[in-house]
Amino acid sequence: MARHDDPPLSYYEPPEQTPPPRCPICRAETDTFKKNYWGEIVGCDECIEDVDAWDYTEDNR
Repeated sequence: MARHDDPPLSYYEPPEQTPPPRCPICRAETDTFKKNYWGEIVGCDECIEDVDAWDYTEDNR
């Protein structure tokens, strides 16, 4: 039973959904951006790979 202060059903508008954030580099949907030292966004978990520094320096000598 509807209360007298409820708006008519014809006035109901579903809430607007905010689109998910996208990486500016690869356009993948993401919750986390990666930033460099100067605060510039350089990618996300989808387009940047973490590399072990010890392994990287040994392989690139």
